[in-house]
Amino acid sequence: MNYLLVMLVFVSNILFGFIGFGLTGGLNTISHPSGLSPLIVNQNNVGSFTYNEFKNPVSVGGYLYIDALPVVDLDLELNFKFIPYDFTFNNNFQSLDETFGWLSSSIYMTVQKELAKKTIPFIAKVKVFAGGGFNHHSSTPMVNQNMLEIVMGGSDQLENGTFDSTKMIDYLNENKIDISGVHVQLGTQFKIFTFDSMLIYRYVFSNGITPDNDAFSNINLRLGFGL
Repeated sequence: MNYLLVMLVFVSNILFGFIGFGLTGGLNTISHPSGLSPLIVNQNNVGSFTYNEFKNPVSVGGYLYIDALPVVDLDLELNFKFIPYDFTFNNNFQSLDETFGWLSSSIYMTVQKELAKKTIPFIAKVKVFAGGGFNHHSSTPMVNQNMLEIVMGGSDQLENGTFDSTKMIDYLNENKIDISGVHVQLGTQFKIFTFDSMLIYRYVFSNGITPDNDAFSNINLRLGFGL
């Protein structure tokens, strides 16, 4: 019976080393400063809009990795980021305060290689790895006058028109910004039997996820298991 149990643990430890998946959560050094902009129509100031600063959004998502290849491992991560910010609008007809949110989804495809490993046979292993790859991001645009003109039905409506929050939300959802880039990452993995955890630092070169970011970093904690 003991021999059978040892064999089952041994076989599962091998099989569960090939594929892993789970959940990931992280912190991202993405930011956008606050701003105050006048509404200009025919060189006349007809109102203004403001938005508050946001920074360091939290991300949540999932991951999948394959380490059955002889030299390198393959890693795929999908995460989502959301952070609210306050927005104000004023013209001759209306004054309001609203809360909108910046939303972004990201996909990271990484090839990585083991740098060091320590193993307790049949029980646990600790591994350090590094890698690089490609990424793609889809994020909501930031508010500007051109956006307000479209939402309100033209520049002639900025002075006396009514701001419609529902139309603004629809515009943000339908006009997402799509950008791609590359990244490098360094991580450590701790695995006991089939339960898995990783801590990963990633630096992302991806210009335009917000107007003020041509690169950003994130640190992710992963929890999962293997198959």
